[in-house]
Amino acid sequence: MICFRRFITFLFLISPICFFGNGEKDTLTKSKNAINYFTSENFQNSDSLSALNTTLYSFQNYYNRFAIGNNGLPINSMIFYRMESNDLDFNYSKNSYSVYFNTPQKNKYYNVRSPYADILYVIGSKREQLFKMVFSYNVNSRLNFTFNFSRLRADGFYNRQNLIHNYLSATSHYSSKNNRYSLLFSAIYNGVDVAENGGIIDDSAFIYSKSILDRKLFDVNLDLAKNKIRNKNFRITQFFNFGKSILINDSVKSVNAISRISLTTEFDDKLFEFRDEMVSSDFYNSVYYDTLKTYDSTYHYKVGNKLEWTRMKSKKAVVHFRFFWISSQLES
Repeated sequence: MICFRRFITFLFLISPICFFGNGEKDTLTKSKNAINYFTSENFQNSDSLSALNTTLYSFQNYYNRFAIGNNGLPINSMIFYRMESNDLDFNYSKNSYSVYFNTPQKNKYYNVRSPYADILYVIGSKREQLFKMVFSYNVNSRLNFTFNFSRLRADGFYNRQNLIHNYLSATSHYSSKNNRYSLLFSAIYNGVDVAENGGIIDDSAFIYSKSILDRKLFDVNLDLAKNKIRNKNFRITQFFNFGKSILINDSVKSVNAISRISLTTEFDDKLFEFRDEMVSSDFYNSVYYDTLKTYDSTYHYKVGNKLEWTRMKSKKAVVHFRFFWISSQLES
């Protein structure tokens, strides 16, 4: 009860920031008073800006639900999907939690006229809680800082389905006064801690479970197994625009970009860790080293650069030329 009261007090304290400068007159038009955002993929394109509706009418907060149980469970879709990045890259294994992860491709870069905050708090069954917060601030019209935090936790419907997901990101974008140079920066942290149960032992108990109301009564294969995933990503993209200078007023000139060169420098690492403090010979097909407990981890990091040339205003098509050089290391 004390924690809940502190949370309500926190909401009232920040509520003036959340709605400062954003009234019912805001629309979805790309006006100077709207809150605009873009991604790194469509930065500086003619249709790159998207506007947020900040009114208190006709808005919905939607969170994808991919599993029959609680949110945050592993996802293995039968439908083909692209990898986490569009670039050619090394992937050690498929990450069944990647759909929840924050990635540079998903990051939003904001441009706001006044401080903007968005808070979402959801309570579900089995102590499922979701908290998401976005705060964005423009130092001036050419520099912005945005912070994004998300936390998901749940106990699950069956034994050993408890999980905690933490996601944190910070983004910033800067453009010079004459639009000749621009920069995008992002820092991301993804953390997943989940308990592994290996499924229920008796399938018939699940099939004929109409008389059993508490799913926690089902015995599971793994009692002390845990899975941990950590991911950190840092990316800086610099843009150099080429084109004719246009005089806006007596003192300011802006570049009408015809083409641009961008340089992206990125560091990314991933840690996969599995522990089981009580190995069950009935569940594991083979036990190679220790029959009492097991520990397995894999760490992978990469440092990569991408040089890209883009023809911005080609009447026929947009032309891209990309050159990569990547250094990676894998440790198990």
